[in-house]
Parts: sequence; structure tokens; C-alpha cells
Amino acid sequence: MESPKVGIIILALVATASLLGGLAGWQIRQHAALPETITATPSGAAR
Repeated sequence: MESPKVGIIILALVATASLLGGLAGWQIRQHAALPETITATPSGAAR
């Protein structure tokens, strides 16, 4: 690498991308689990 700044910038970009990817994956999992709990509660309460 030409300069330590380049390495730090690349490291920051990779860290930001992995953080955003992890957050997006977590939100997708939360939204996927949410309809199951909403649909299970009224049917259980009605019976």
C-alpha cells in the first residue's frame, strides 16, 4: 500500500459495509418472525 491512510480507509469501508449488512440481515429476520407472532396471538385468543 502506498500510505497507511489508504489501509485505514479501506478497513473503515469494509467495517461499515459488514455492519450495514449485519444490520440489514437482522432487520430481515425480525420482520420475518413478526407475522408469525401476530397471526398466532389472535387465533389462540379466539379459541
